[in-house]
Amino acid sequence: MFKNSRIVFLNRIDIQARILPVATAGSRARVLKEWYLSKGGQSAYQQHRYQCKISTTQKRIWYRLLYFNTRGAAEPIRYLMALYNVPYQDVRYPIQAAAKGFGVDETYLKHQAEGRFRANLNKVPILQIVQQWKEQLDGEGDIGSTDSAQEVILDEIGQTHTILRFLDYQHGHHVSLNPLQRAHIDSFVEAIRDVKTAWYKSKTNQKCNEFVSSNLPEWCQKLEQSLPVNESNGDYPWLIGDHPSLADI
Repeated sequence: MFKNSRIVFLNRIDIQARILPVATAGSRARVLKEWYLSKGGQSAYQQHRYQCKISTTQKRIWYRLLYFNTRGAAEPIRYLMALYNVPYQDVRYPIQAAAKGFGVDETYLKHQAEGRFRANLNKVPILQIVQQWKEQLDGEGDIGSTDSAQEVILDEIGQTHTILRFLDYQHGHHVSLNPLQRAHIDSFVEAIRDVKTAWYKSKTNQKCNEFVSSNLPEWCQKLEQSLPVNESNGDYPWLIGDHPSLADI
């Protein structure tokens, strides 16, 4: 990057050992800047700032879940996050009862019009995979001053069951499962979908009480019978395998 880089590096150790300890916190950045400019010019100072930026950048990957301020389709996702102790940001758009169904607020409608929900056919839930970083730069202010955090959305996933499978695969115990156990888990999850479909139909036909009293016990019995015998009668409290899985959600 610039000439005599080895000499500049050795002298940098010397200035940090002799000058910086006696300099005030507010003047350390200025002292280093003046020293680099005097020894190697602007290129030396820019390389110094670049190296500080690389060495002190803190990055992390986390999730952001977009849904309404209700349980609905996102609640199983929240359960799974809690079960696997996965940190995430729970963004909930306000929702309220309306004459027909539910009413959403202007923020949701604005984001929908901007195409922010395109990963799920212009609706929620959506799971965003976010990379965030903070740069602690040795700049004009104090050494180690922290700039505001920056972030970029690496990817987005739509559809409740797709999000659940992704999180289960990323943070669950798939290593301990064989292919047959994974198939049993997937089959059980799809069976739950059948129960939900029947429940939604009963709500449409205003037969909720009948479903809960008559149909639901029958569905639960069928679900119990669908589990593989050698998996559901073991010494573990989980439905399939030795660890919690998507089937337990």
